[in-house]
Amino acid sequence: MVRIIETQMSGNAHLVINLAMLKRFAENTDFLFVGDQSQIELLNKRFNIKNSQPIKVQEHVKKWQIPFMVIYHFFIILNQLIYSKSIDKVVFTSLFPITHRLVKPFFFISKAEKYIVLHGELKQINAYTNSLLKIIGKFLKSALLYKVSNLKYIVLGENIEKVILKNKWLLPAEIICIQHPYNFSDAIPKQNNPEFLKLVSIGTSSISKGSHYFIDLAKKNKNPKLLFEIVGALTDPNLEVLLHDDIITHDKKLLDSETYNLLLSKADIAVFFLNEAEYEYTASAAFLDAVKYRLPIFAIKNSYFKYYFQNFGDVGILFENQEELSRFILNQNLSEVLEKNQKIWEENFLKIIAKNGF
Repeated sequence: MVRIIETQMSGNAHLVINLAMLKRFAENTDFLFVGDQSQIELLNKRFNIKNSQPIKVQEHVKKWQIPFMVIYHFFIILNQLIYSKSIDKVVFTSLFPITHRLVKPFFFISKAEKYIVLHGELKQINAYTNSLLKIIGKFLKSALLYKVSNLKYIVLGENIEKVILKNKWLLPAEIICIQHPYNFSDAIPKQNNPEFLKLVSIGTSSISKGSHYFIDLAKKNKNPKLLFEIVGALTDPNLEVLLHDDIITHDKKLLDSETYNLLLSKADIAVFFLNEAEYEYTASAAFLDAVKYRLPIFAIKNSYFKYYFQNFGDVGILFENQEELSRFILNQNLSEVLEKNQKIWEENFLKIIAKNGF
């Protein structure tokens, strides 16, 4: 029996990664999926889930709710450990760092093989932005350093594995490294407007992701053939005062997949102002969204993007800093740049798709 447990995310969140874990661990064997009913229903469309245990998942909790969430998660996990057998596998597709640390000493209850998937929470260890995230980071670091048997961590990229090993948070034998899984097959046909070039910022916008630079870029632009659009949720209130009529935005809430794919199908270039601290410890689904639609990537250099450019070839242009990236977009003939590089970039996109797709 394989027990796959998702205590943190519902709906589409982590859906592709959780589907990949089902395929990796549960294909052609008996398994139980523990998670939110909304995600169970979505997964069931692609993977036959005969046995499931619905739980209540609340993604966005207030500070005062955190202790109650941790206790709730703790007993869900403890229950699965108690009922697992030595021949079983128990896969945690994500764990809240505080729960992670508190429950790990109880892993001795189960002799089953155990796996934990690490996501963007790793950056809170060193790149926290407030006191709460600093505390969460301390819990996560302590959890990683607390050693138990029959446990391996799944990390989503070789560059992330290198950071973990460099900081000595885990030993090489504790890590299973895979490329961030992604479903490229549901891309819809491109619908570009030949009269314009549409530059997009992909994913949830925030100051920490450099979205304010993209908004400022649209304001400084004097080329009427360039359009700027944020394709994703605008949840950072600090950005709202910066908005203007020369940038297209959408709801504060996450876009549904149909709308999201339609907007990307109409885009021409993906622009990323992400710095090193933002993506040193985590994979970028937004990067893979750009790959799906073969959108040339204009971005500030960071270890995650450099990994793909170095291992699969250029799929756009990387810049040293925000000023260099902005100057290039504002002063270069981007249509000529795309035409000159289209063939080689397209070939390299296909290499990434072959490696990450499933």
